[in-house]
Amino acid sequence: MRSMATRIRHLTRRGRLAVIFLSATCIGLTFGAVDRTNVNRPRASNDERILFQSDRDGNWEVYVMRTDGSEQTNLSRSSADDIQPSASPDGSRIVFVSNRTGNYEVFVMNTDGSHVQCLTNSSAEDVYPAWSPDGRRIAFTSNRSGNDEIYVMNADGKEVVNLTNNPATDAGPAWSRDGSHIAFHGNRDGDVEIYSMRSDGTGPMRLTNSPKADSQASWSPDGKKIAFASFRFGKPDILLMNADGSALVRLTNDPSTDYAPSWSPDGRKIVFHSSRDGNSEIYSMNNDGTGAVNLTHNPAGDITPKWSARFKTPKSAR
Repeated sequence: MRSMATRIRHLTRRGRLAVIFLSATCIGLTFGAVDRTNVNRPRASNDERILFQSDRDGNWEVYVMRTDGSEQTNLSRSSADDIQPSASPDGSRIVFVSNRTGNYEVFVMNTDGSHVQCLTNSSAEDVYPAWSPDGRRIAFTSNRSGNDEIYVMNADGKEVVNLTNNPATDAGPAWSRDGSHIAFHGNRDGDVEIYSMRSDGTGPMRLTNSPKADSQASWSPDGKKIAFASFRFGKPDILLMNADGSALVRLTNDPSTDYAPSWSPDGRKIVFHSSRDGNSEIYSMNNDGTGAVNLTHNPAGDITPKWSARFKTPKSAR
């Protein structure tokens, strides 16, 4: 099996947007009703931002922009690769992954890129960080036990606990908005599927059942829906399902790659990255899949967006 670093490079390489494993066959899809009551509403709050990673400066860096795509700014400004950013619930800090210490570790920094701190500091590779809704904990994926597992730690990096303890590969944690559950993808049943477990690791339940890979789960703000990326149509598309795995709906249907969905705080929009303009760009669409808009418009690779409800710039940087 390839190392996690190799798999991350495969994931983030421009035009090569893949999950850990790929399957060989396709499956049909049952289409459910989509809630259209939240589309075409007023624009987002001025406090909201979208974080993403871009290689427009020659290496992967953490960027931020307004929700309309304006004011795209490099926050990490490092010669290393800085990837998978996400803002804390109070908007004061950013968690991200970097190889600036030699292997991939979980870091935090202020929203202006200052005060960078390594949280994991291990010989393993630690990736896919995700804040708990109260900002007190961070879930992440690590191969420190010999295979990829979901771990959780305090926001200062202390008290690391293995939540999954399974010989299979489990990765990509995503908290429900109330903090009670964590969704993730894993191959514990042979194929890469979306699972959900309680936030203490108990009660794992498989939500998808497809011979093609399903990954990159993202809970809706009301906790009723999960958006995710699926290869069941031959290339990644964004799908939507109820939190119990029912009522699957295909949101994107483009010949290109659509991946890494993230909800707006009000649940009206979903941001994702797509290669439909010839390179990887960040797009926003309504929660029913209509109205897709390119936000980044850059010839480089822009991927892994995360929509932040709050984004506080430190006073010293204003």
